[in-house]
Amino acid sequence: MTEPDARWWDALLLLALIWGSSFLFVEIAVQVMPPGYVALARLATGAVTLLAVLAATGQRLPRGKEVWGHSAVTAPLVNVAPFTLVVLLGVAVAQGVLPVVARRRPAGEPVEAAGPEPVRTPSERSSA
Repeated sequence: MTEPDARWWDALLLLALIWGSSFLFVEIAVQVMPPGYVALARLATGAVTLLAVLAATGQRLPRGKEVWGHSAVTAPLVNVAPFTLVVLLGVAVAQGVLPVVARRRPAGEPVEAAGPEPVRTPSERSSA
């Protein structure tokens, strides 16, 4: 396995800074705004950023009805609901706990209701 170059580490640190700072801003914003408005501000900021990147690269938003139909269904489920719940969670939990509790799962990964999967020995794995 090769060692990642410096650009990879820089990108990872930038991603961690952006991701972590969003939780800091949520904790500050809920002190002066209702949670619904904080979630709306996060989504609006993301939309404006997306439009700016599209304009800077000379690309356009998709125009097909099928794409917008899929977006109308997935946006509330994948963006609006989680961001709103994260903000509501930010109101309810102590500072510093929110990023740990609210870590996002990849789409399609099931939520373990009873906790993480138990550790299996190699013999148990091969028989399963």
